[in-house]
Amino acid sequence: MTKIINHYIEILGTGVPIVFIHPPGMGHVVFKYQKELANKYQVILYDLQGHGKSDYSGDPLTIPTLSENLSHLLEQCKIEKAYICGYSNGGFVAQDFAIRYPNQTLGIILCGGFSEVTTLLLKKQFEVGIWLAKNNLSLLASLLSFSHKVVKEDLYEMKEYFLMNNQKAIADLYTNGLQYSCTNKLEYIKAPMLLIYGNKDYYIHSYQKIYQEKVPNLKTVYINNAFHQIPTKKAIPFNHAIDHFLKENTQDF
Repeated sequence: MTKIINHYIEILGTGVPIVFIHPPGMGHVVFKYQKELANKYQVILYDLQGHGKSDYSGDPLTIPTLSENLSHLLEQCKIEKAYICGYSNGGFVAQDFAIRYPNQTLGIILCGGFSEVTTLLLKKQFEVGIWLAKNNLSLLASLLSFSHKVVKEDLYEMKEYFLMNNQKAIADLYTNGLQYSCTNKLEYIKAPMLLIYGNKDYYIHSYQKIYQEKVPNLKTVYINNAFHQIPTKKAIPFNHAIDHFLKENTQDF
């Protein structure tokens, strides 16, 4: 049993719940453009432990630990079931949660998702993230904030929030993501799954083949003219894909 952590959380709107899980360092602010979905759904944004305004136990930040944190968080908020949307490395938590807590999972959305880190370019990206998290957090904050910005205020907001993070927590999340794999457990996911990829996000396209082989209830959407930073750079088609997926798969909630 992991320690109970106080998480920063925002719950917006009413209706079918959808939880958004951010990648290392970004915090809930990377999903600022998904707040529009609160016009139709209950949008749940939170900071993983050690990130943003959430507490940090100081223990190793493993993927199963973060899944358990989310399970407790939903229980505390009296949310019985939810759609779980993980972005990039945050998709590991979404998949692990769906495997461990199927009774709390309505469906899974992976934006730029993968079940393991086996391709060379993705490995290198994680290794660079680990090195920068340990040695130059400010540079990592600048690079990720710049790559995600839509308008200038996004850059300042995301970088400022990034620098609130615990340095060890970010390095842990990258390190444990590099080592994590749920590929051999994907067959246990019975909830509907949506994969969303940018059509120019070439270095992770190969991972969709794993899902096609192992996940029975799968849909894949490619967003035109998009790289990896879909939640901010391509918020309108991203939100539309989520809306369509929820409408297709939610009955008598």
